Amino acid sequence: MKKRTLMRIIKYIKLKPLYFISLTAVSLLSFAINYIVAAFFADMSAAMELGDLAVLLAKLTQTAWLLGGTALVGGISYYLLTYVVNRTSANFRTITFAKIQRLPASFLEENHSGDLTSRVTNDLKTLELVYSSNIQAICQSVLSGTAALAVMFIRSPELAAFTIGLGLIFTYLNARFAKLVRKLSNQVQERLGKLTERLSDLLAGMQTTRIYGLEAKMNNDYCEENRSVLALADRRVRCNAALGSVNFFTSFLSAVGLMIIGGFFVFRGRVGFGDIVFMVQMQNDAIRMFRSLGDQITQIQTGLAGAERVLELLDQQEEPVRLPKPVSIKPSRTRTAADASTAVEIAGLDFCYPNGEQVLRKLNLTVPKGQMYALVGPSGGGKSTILKLLLGFYAPSAGEIVIDGRPIYDLSLEELRGLTAYVPQESYLFTGTIAENIAYGSPNATMDQIEACARAAYAHDFIVQLPNGYDSKVGERGAYLSGGQRQRIAIARAILKDAPILLLDEATSALDSESEYLVQKALERLMVGRTTIAVAHRLSTVEKADRIVVINQGQVAESGTHSELLADPNSLYRYLHQLQYADKQCLVG
Repeated sequence: MKKRTLMRIIKYIKLKPLYFISLTAVSLLSFAINYIVAAFFADMSAAMELGDLAVLLAKLTQTAWLLGGTALVGGISYYLLTYVVNRTSANFRTITFAKIQRLPASFLEENHSGDLTSRVTNDLKTLELVYSSNIQAICQSVLSGTAALAVMFIRSPELAAFTIGLGLIFTYLNARFAKLVRKLSNQVQERLGKLTERLSDLLAGMQTTRIYGLEAKMNNDYCEENRSVLALADRRVRCNAALGSVNFFTSFLSAVGLMIIGGFFVFRGRVGFGDIVFMVQMQNDAIRMFRSLGDQITQIQTGLAGAERVLELLDQQEEPVRLPKPVSIKPSRTRTAADASTAVEIAGLDFCYPNGEQVLRKLNLTVPKGQMYALVGPSGGGKSTILKLLLGFYAPSAGEIVIDGRPIYDLSLEELRGLTAYVPQESYLFTGTIAENIAYGSPNATMDQIEACARAAYAHDFIVQLPNGYDSKVGERGAYLSGGQRQRIAIARAILKDAPILLLDEATSALDSESEYLVQKALERLMVGRTTIAVAHRLSTVEKADRIVVINQGQVAESGTHSELLADPNSLYRYLHQLQYADKQCLVG
């Protein structure tokens, strides 16, 4: 799993040849600098033994020029490496954002937005460490250390063998710690996701928190989650600290051991004092390879923990181009000339949510073109679910939906959604200006078209009264506007889209009477020439509907005009209407 994750990260690296060439150059130049310094110290030691100041000064000048040239080339190589790393990070951000846009509605509903935010912030940041520093450090250590060992074997095979023996101890100890560090890192990243969820809930529900005096509870919940993150982070730090102490002590032993063995060789006349100085410098590179390799293997576990959460997101199944046909679907019947007058036809529709809850059962519904059909009934009956299916957010479990004479399985989701405009109970406005939010209905719209749609939605008058008119900022989720103003902006957006089918989901239920009146007038303009399916609980808003369809327990319980349904003493619609009328009478009384 660890190897596969690392290889997948490398696959996403931009400009791979440049990345590995610059990485190799930086690593070899690091060794070159250390070799030059080691050779200088060795020559300096020999010159000091002989008392030859001229040789010492000559070596110093030569070393300065070599180090200067090496540093220049190293700077260029490091720039190229950073250039690639920055573009790789930008690429990860781009593909992650694009992936989230392509995820199915079921995934977005089942996963908290705070956790998704954490994956594209915290986890992407830890993933970046893998290719920006961890891989770089490992390559630099391996190339420098291998070259150093090669030089040591040429000078003294015994000292090289001693260094390799100590290095294997380093590698073993670090590998033992790596598994624990990775486990703790995975837990830290998961808890950070939960912490971000808490923060998202707090920001989204700030007004509710203050109204109900929940500040202390919310703060305690957040602090408890934060303490969990801190406890796991502390365990990881203790683990790394213990490993650091072991590495430090082992490094000290390696230096002392080399000096003792080297001193013995000096006394035996096998090497000079300058050679020992040189070998100590080379051993530092070799030991650094084993120690850094172990450190980076441990550190890379943190990055891989974040990487796995990001890659898990990228591995999620995307929304299909077309909805899949249910296994139980029957072959579509031959369309007749009469079907040309039908905008929406639903036949034998069953639907279960991913959690197994069945919402619709053998539902049948036919909506003629240009008419307004209202879906009413008790809560939980499946009315809003029908709209979700018409929008292609979910695929039917069984049955068939036909839009404008074509089964939805034969339409791409882009085509399907292009045929519909949707106004929910609380319309979402994006951060930006009023004009930009209306223009989302048709991104290439002119300012004249935007203004015309705003006028049709009864929004123009309040827009021009704002300090910056159509260039006024709406705030996060439209916070600078009232509920009625937000709905009229959304209606203007739907008018601009100019889709033949209009879907309304409680579009006026959350508004006061004055706002409801203006929004209802805007909706009536929007409905002209369009097929409209409106979900409503407030029955007074659908009395003018061409047909009212009562949905109960996932089926069509009854249908008819307002007057027809009220005339039936056993009608569920009549019962619901009397309940709402009685509530109004109580309020008036």
